[in-house]
This record gives sequence, C-alpha cells and structure tokens, in this order.
Amino acid sequence: MSSLAVSTTNCSYFQRNLCQSCPQIDVDYATQITEKTTSVRELLRKIPAEAWLPTQQSAQLKFRNKAKMVVSGTAAKPLLGILDREKQGQDLSECPLYSDRMRKLFITLKKWITTLGISPYNVDTKSGELKYLLITESPAGKFMLRWVLRSHRHVKKLQRFIHQMRKDEPNLELVSVNILPTHVALTEGEEEIILFGKYLEIPLGDVQIQLQPRSFFQTNSQIALAMYSQAQRWVKAIKPTQVLDLFCGVGGFALFMGQVCQQVVGVEISKPAVTAAKLAAQKSKLTHVKFIAGDATQTSNWESQASLNAELILVNPPRRGIGAELCEWLESSTAKHLIYSSCNPLSLAKDLEQLPSFKAIRARVFDMFPGTNHAEVMVLLTRC
Repeated sequence: MSSLAVSTTNCSYFQRNLCQSCPQIDVDYATQITEKTTSVRELLRKIPAEAWLPTQQSAQLKFRNKAKMVVSGTAAKPLLGILDREKQGQDLSECPLYSDRMRKLFITLKKWITTLGISPYNVDTKSGELKYLLITESPAGKFMLRWVLRSHRHVKKLQRFIHQMRKDEPNLELVSVNILPTHVALTEGEEEIILFGKYLEIPLGDVQIQLQPRSFFQTNSQIALAMYSQAQRWVKAIKPTQVLDLFCGVGGFALFMGQVCQQVVGVEISKPAVTAAKLAAQKSKLTHVKFIAGDATQTSNWESQASLNAELILVNPPRRGIGAELCEWLESSTAKHLIYSSCNPLSLAKDLEQLPSFKAIRARVFDMFPGTNHAEVMVLLTRC
C-alpha cells in the first residue's frame, strides 16, 4: 500500500486537496453525527422531538459498495478515479471508503486495460474509448463490473477476454459493456451488452436482492439493511394485513415487510427492476409479495392492478419527493399508516406539509454517507 493509505478516517487524498467528495471526513465522527442529526431535526420541525430515535451510525471506512471510476491517463498507465477542475485525471484507487477486495480489483482492472490496449477517453480532445468502470460489490464479496465505452469498437475484444477476467477474478458474477457515445456529463448510456452473468445477488438477512446493470441499490449495504430492518420492525408492531410499497425499486423494503405481513404489492416504473424484484421474491420464498410496473405518481395506471386496500403504505421516492398529486391521493387513501423513506430532508419537509391527515410518531436519521452532509431519513406516520 502506498503513502496514500490510511489507518483512520484521515484521508491523504482529502488532505492533499486531490478529492473533496467527503468534506467532513476529518471531523470527529461523534461531531458529524451530532451536527447531521441537529440539521435534519431543524429542517423537519413538524416531527415532534419525542418521535426521534437515535441516529443510525455507519462504519466510517470501507462502507461503499459502488465505485464509479472515471478512467483517464493512457492504456499503458491508466488512472481510476475522478477528473479535477482542470479535467485532469486523479487516481483514487486507494480510497479508504472501498473494501480491500474492491481496491485489489482496481489493480487487476488496470492490468486488464493495459493488456487489452483500450485507450481511456480524453474529455479535452474527445478521443479514446473507455470512459468509466462501474463496479458494485455485494456483502458476500461478489462483483458486477460494467465497462462504459464510447463505441462498439472493443466489444468483441472484451467478449473474448471474459475467460481471462473470470480466471483473474473468480468473484465476478456479472460483466457488461455500456455504450455512451455522446460527450455528456453522464456515467452511462441506454445500450447495455451483457458479456457474462445475469444478476448480482445481494444477500441481506434472509432476503436475496437481485441487481442488474442500471439497477438502483443503496451505496452503503450496512445502512440499507438497517433501513429495511427498521421498516420491518415498525410494520411488525403495527400488524397490517396489506401493505403497498411505492417507488419499490428492486424490492428491498417490500421483501423485508413481506416477511412479517400477509400481502405486499410493490410499484416501480422500471420494468427491469420489477423483473429483478420478482426473482428476488421467488428466491426469498415470499410468494405473497407481488410487483407491478408503473409510475408510482400516476396512481390511475396501477391502482386497479394492485387490488388491495392497503392499511400501510411505504414511499421511497427519488430526491424530488412524492409531490402534491400523490400526497393528495395518500390523504384520501384507506391507509392508516405511512412510512416515508427519504434521501432528501428538504423535499420530505415539503411533502409532510401536504399530508395534514397524518402525524409523525417515529423518525430516524440514517448515516448513509459518513464524511458528508447527506442524510437519509425514515418517518413513521399515523392518521390523526
């Protein structure tokens, strides 16, 4: 390990101003938690002080299960990391937020790039082929690897190289190529070519979540499990017969709730995510958990398919929140309880103002990204 290695939360990349992705990383963790908790509670004044549970803390190092690495440098000497303000590549392959397995894989990936002779994409000259390497690691130490290329030029070469990849890294479960032909500030394009495997399995307790390329899963597996488990405990205490999970993604919350209640229906706009969620329910032996493809905000498109009078509804929306229309629908629904899982306290506060029929009885902050100001919040509400 080079001089950039760390044994504490102090990060040499941060200290040398090479990466500022974790602006609070040099702050004592107890102070981070106190400041983050206070900030969230001030934003969510509608939630009474007695409703708050202690903030769920995270491991401070080695917690990231996903790496979105910009590839720069040359094929002979590739760099994996970020581009700085001058669009120069900065290697972050020893970032202390990744596991030892992930950092070992970065070394192997550099060797593969050199062996294959795939030139990194140059933002200034708009030349080269390899833009990103996107890696996801399961709690079991298995990997999904995605090569993001500008064109199809090296696809066949990568197909022929699969045998060597699997030999060098036996923990690869899924390998794909993503084609991003345009010069845009995106990390992936629309076209995905599977080279090996079908799913990356994410074992969390008794649930086997299934991920495909472009599937969303929380970046911190420890905190994801804590959030799913907290929702499960609340549901178990309430004992609803029928539960509706909106914006369900690949099914994490729905599967955990399905372990303690009789009927769960999840709604998700991404059809591949719904397919993965159905497979996860099958593998987890939860036949009473169903999934529907549909836009959760457009209730008329899926409400008749759900065919249930949910006593509890869980919403886990993107950063924009659920919006006025869905708030109005929730107000008029049969639900006696809501669980709102939010990645943006600002939109959560706005949505809570539009749900006057419900009051918060429990709330918790989850520290998904230590070293940053980001906070996940989950709130249990009951009808007044």
